Amino acid sequence: MEPGVKSGLKDILSELRQELRVDYRLQVNGESYLAAKLIFPQFYEEAVENTPARIISSRTHGSGHFYRYSFDGKEIKFRDYDSQFHNMVLLDRETLCAEMALNRMRYPYGLSREHQEQYQEYINEHNVTAAGLALKAHDMELLKWVLSCADFSREDLERSVEAADRCGNTEGLSFLMDYRHEHFKPRRKTFEL
Repeated sequence: MEPGVKSGLKDILSELRQELRVDYRLQVNGESYLAAKLIFPQFYEEAVENTPARIISSRTHGSGHFYRYSFDGKEIKFRDYDSQFHNMVLLDRETLCAEMALNRMRYPYGLSREHQEQYQEYINEHNVTAAGLALKAHDMELLKWVLSCADFSREDLERSVEAADRCGNTEGLSFLMDYRHEHFKPRRKTFEL
């Protein structure tokens, strides 16, 4: 897609309520490149009946409903898309929010400074979850990127090492142990008599 070019994405999203991952590609000089990785969370509506009052109300669950309004006509508006992240944090699972923040930071097409800071803050607060996503996917490039952009304490690294061990990612485990050794030198033990 090129800026200003209409697509059928809005029509697809209006028909589907489940979680969707979209690779937003642009063409420059005849070559296509990945500009953004977008997630449209799921949502569902529930009809709740109050029988004595004969009232039926509708409740919406999940933040996907908000993300479907991030379009102007058939063109996605990234500012509106990124503005919905606070709803996602309130309504969706932590791993999905971390994946969204990582995707928007790694592929920042149309990302404003304000929203970049919001995503960075989320990654810093949920750094172990972000590292866990990379470990489960066996994506060493992503793991290195997470370690370079997020703040990790010794305890956070310990939890990430445990996550690597749990998911059986030996390459990630050894990398994290080396990283821990480089950035957090072992404490010298002292003995007193």
